[in-house]
Amino acid sequence: HRDNTALRESVLALTVINHPSLMIDDYDEIAAIDYDSRELQRLWSAMLGAAAAVAGPHLTREYLTERLEFEGFAPLIKNLDQQVRNARLWTATEEAAMEDAREGYRQALAFHKRAKALRRQKMELEREIALATEAGDGEAIVQLMRAQQEVHFEGVRLENQEAIIDGFGVLSGRVKGAANH
Repeated sequence: HRDNTALRESVLALTVINHPSLMIDDYDEIAAIDYDSRELQRLWSAMLGAAAAVAGPHLTREYLTERLEFEGFAPLIKNLDQQVRNARLWTATEEAAMEDAREGYRQALAFHKRAKALRRQKMELEREIALATEAGDGEAIVQLMRAQQEVHFEGVRLENQEAIIDGFGVLSGRVKGAANH
C-alpha cells in the first residue's frame, strides 16, 4: 500500500513538473496538495516558488526543471521519472500530450485525495475503538470494527481502480501504457 501511495504522489509531482501549464488552470488545487513524502513536499514548495516567480507563457518545463535542478532536486526528479516509467505511467512523462497528462493528473489527484481521506477515517476509527475498549463498550466496538472493515475494503477497491485503462492515451499515440525509455 505504501508503494502505491508513493507512486501516486510521484505521478502527481512529475506530471506537473513535465506539464507546468497545468498550474495555470488548477493552481489553487495544485498548491494545496499535501504529500506524505517530506522530500516531495520540499520539491513541491520549491516548484510553487519557481512558478510564482514567472508569469504564464514563461512557465515552461525547461524553466521549471532548470530552477529545481539548481536547487538540488535533479536526483529526486530523475528518480520520479524512473519510477513512473518503470510503472509504465507514461501520462506523467514529458512525452504525453497535454490532454492525456491533464486526465492522468486528475485521476491521480482524485485517488490521492480519496486515499488520504480513507487514512484519516481509519485513524479516527482506531482512536474511537481504543476509547470504546477503555470504556468497555462492547456494542460500540463491534460497530466500529464493522466500519473499520468497510474503510479497509474501500481502500482495496480504490487500489484496484487505479489500474490504467486500456486504450487511454490515443492523443499521445499510445494504445497501451508502455514506457518508451
